[in-house]
Amino acid sequence: MLQRWILFAFGSITATACNIFEEEACVRLCARTTVRLSECEEQWPADWDDLGAENADVFEETCSDDWLELRAELEPRELQDALEQCDEGLKALRKARKTQDECNDLRALYLID
Repeated sequence: MLQRWILFAFGSITATACNIFEEEACVRLCARTTVRLSECEEQWPADWDDLGAENADVFEETCSDDWLELRAELEPRELQDALEQCDEGLKALRKARKTQDECNDLRALYLID
């Protein structure tokens, strides 16, 4: 009986740790997007006000807060889909950085000409 409880507890801890790690992907996406936008901002005729924030810190904080609020409302399946999308977003940022298209991609997402 003790072994079964230990296995259950370990499985629960592992699952919780994995979910926390996965959820951090969305917060990491907010942080990395903010850094990338900061790097690209010099090339654009725009500033943080055009992105809906007072500055980079406010942009990142708002993004993270929005994610946490949304996450609380998602059903388990929706949450998994959202986490996968955040992971894909992180991958897309890395890929764009390698191809030098990052600022153009971010501009298309965040700034409407």
